[in-house]
Amino acid sequence: MSLVNDTIVRFVRKLRFYYLTLLTVGTILVVWEVTAHVLSFFTPYATIILPPLEHIITVSLPGFATFYGVGMPGIYGQAPSFFFAFLVLGYHSIITFFRVITGTLLGVGIGIGLGILIGWSYRLETFVRIPLLFIRTVPLLAIIPLFIVWFGGSELGVLLYIAFGSFIILVINTIEAIRNVPPVYQNYARTLGATRGQLFRTVIIPAIVPELTGGIRVVIGLSWAIGLAAEYLATQRGLGRMMILSEQYLYTGRMIMIAFLYMIFSIGLNKVYMQGANYITRWVPRVEKIREGR
Repeated sequence: MSLVNDTIVRFVRKLRFYYLTLLTVGTILVVWEVTAHVLSFFTPYATIILPPLEHIITVSLPGFATFYGVGMPGIYGQAPSFFFAFLVLGYHSIITFFRVITGTLLGVGIGIGLGILIGWSYRLETFVRIPLLFIRTVPLLAIIPLFIVWFGGSELGVLLYIAFGSFIILVINTIEAIRNVPPVYQNYARTLGATRGQLFRTVIIPAIVPELTGGIRVVIGLSWAIGLAAEYLATQRGLGRMMILSEQYLYTGRMIMIAFLYMIFSIGLNKVYMQGANYITRWVPRVEKIREGR
């Protein structure tokens, strides 16, 4: 009977969550639509300032067909149509997705690896502390010109820029995670005769995993924004290139569509990651479980 009640409670909670989510999204869309139509009475440039939803779907979306051939093999430009618009968006989405995944994996791997080495060696921490503090304070957008000078619009430059943005977040997160490991864990392991290597392998690294999953989640969310900035490095392909062209011609509806795609990809990748992260850290007590236990 208790199991049935728990199942019903969980179902009601999920239903309430989805209901509130849909209500929030619906309210935003209604306010958007009303504001866009009211704005049309005051300026002839309403579709540029805030296009209504029907304009985005019926005009802006098929209008992506005019970008057919940008960074793609074939004839440049097509008449507005949904078919070629989806071809354009699909092609450039795949390129951007590959760049974000590859660059993020590279940055996360190097960031965590270097963070663990710094936590292992006090001398190394002393050596790299000042450079890391300096690099961390530099805004990512401020170094785009440097990457353009160093790599031009090459694919390597885009990947390294995304990797750099992910790296600087994860290396700091890893160092702080190691510092936050309770000393009692380490002292207890030492009393059992653990060597320094065994201490790191069996105590410190498992202890920092939950905190690292949070840092990686932040990086996944930011990686799409970093990827968009990276594609401003004079690249000819990717959603960032589509954003630049839409901005140049004041295609606000197309810019909104691209931003929507970034949002969908970010949410989807976050969902997939959290499934894996929750499985890896399934031994960590969850707040919901504690509350239910009460």
